[in-house]
Amino acid sequence: MKKFLTYTTAVASLSLVLTGCSGQQEKKTSDAKAQTEQTQAASTSKAIKINKEKLSEKDMKNMKAEVMKWADQRAKQEGLAASNRYFGAGEITTGDWYAMTPKGEVQVSNQNDPGPKAFERHNLVGVVMYHSNKGVTGFDENAKDLSNVEGYRNVADLTQPVTKYLFTDDGKVYECQFDSGQQVTLSSGFAPKDHNGKDPNLRPDELFKVSEDESASELMSRLVKTYGKQ
Repeated sequence: MKKFLTYTTAVASLSLVLTGCSGQQEKKTSDAKAQTEQTQAASTSKAIKINKEKLSEKDMKNMKAEVMKWADQRAKQEGLAASNRYFGAGEITTGDWYAMTPKGEVQVSNQNDPGPKAFERHNLVGVVMYHSNKGVTGFDENAKDLSNVEGYRNVADLTQPVTKYLFTDDGKVYECQFDSGQQVTLSSGFAPKDHNGKDPNLRPDELFKVSEDESASELMSRLVKTYGKQ
């Protein structure tokens, strides 16, 4: 009987030790997870140089004007046409659309499905440049009413490349060049974000890379100084 009590006591003690270890391990795992989330949040916070949510309508209008002024001048230098009609989804979906970059996803449209918080980065202003099929250089008024169905075929010579630029809140300019012969539309390079929790996200069929255009980078640096977080 004494041996049995001693054995029972030992088992109970071991159980308490194991329970304690398990609890400590769970706590460590929970703490580690929390630390990782905090680190990721801090990293994202540092990456964002312009807080889009704090920009006024006037700020956004002025920023767009500055980018389009650059696009107009740059396109003329290169013998290209430029338009702010870089994106459009038409009736394909009512959810948010995004682009993929080496830094991660960039939200390009906001219908609050799933909303800005689902993305680490957000586009501020976008432009597209192409060879006009009407001989236009600089800003192209002919492109203002383009639909996603027709794409750029009514204004661009699609035997030549088409390039889309994204000026994003992480202080970078990303670009994606579509090769000649592609049927480029306003939604090309983008995909809708899954917000119903049932189907996997559609992935963009192209990657936007950090632009090597020095004039675009210089403009982005000026925008960060003017509109960046204080």
